[in-house]
Amino acid sequence: MQAVILSGGLGTRLRSVDSTVPKPMIKVAGRPFLEHMILMLEGHGLRKFLFLVSYKSEIVIEFLKRIGAERDLEIDWSIEDDPAGTGGALKLAEDKLAEDFLLLNGDSYLDIDYQAMIAGYQSAGCLMMVAAYDDSKATDVNKNIAVEQGGHVVLYDKSGSDVRLNYIDAGALMCSKKILGLIEKGKKCSLEQEIYAKVMERRAMRAFPVKQRFYDIGTPDRLKEFEQVMQGQK
Repeated sequence: MQAVILSGGLGTRLRSVDSTVPKPMIKVAGRPFLEHMILMLEGHGLRKFLFLVSYKSEIVIEFLKRIGAERDLEIDWSIEDDPAGTGGALKLAEDKLAEDFLLLNGDSYLDIDYQAMIAGYQSAGCLMMVAAYDDSKATDVNKNIAVEQGGHVVLYDKSGSDVRLNYIDAGALMCSKKILGLIEKGKKCSLEQEIYAKVMERRAMRAFPVKQRFYDIGTPDRLKEFEQVMQGQK
């Protein structure tokens, strides 16, 4: 299975930590964040990667060449020269995408059984399957997806205001390449705000419930929290 990682983040809120590298390359416990992701995914049997890069892409690519050679991984990348949104970045990489792929945020860390998620997606026959965190451990992220009994995702609302919202998007998606037919080439597009809705209308988005806490490095405080977690694993 191909793992596609959105790695174009500016890291504006982390400039006080390190302004010289893009967000996915911020060091955590002595290693770039992307290295932690790659090692974790490799541990779950994933060895084929596509990175969607943008801001300071040369830094990310140099790192990817090194780690790919060191660990004998199949690594490729797609460069987004102008901001195109999450959906637009995928559309730009269309020729490099597998027919089905795992999509991850390059600033989020979720250590789950990805082979089980892949199997669940394949048996469900849907267009998208989202890892849905049940909030059994408190986070400062609002519940933002509504999942019906039976597993269909019926609402995505980042504001967290709808009473039907019962899970949190944990930052991992199984996707069919068919969703690219919903994205207009050359146009900026948000996967979450535009494509999710179209897939949900088709009742083709399912949830994969997870209890494992996810972490992101979007702010200095969250970065510090994740660093403490990774240092504890040494």
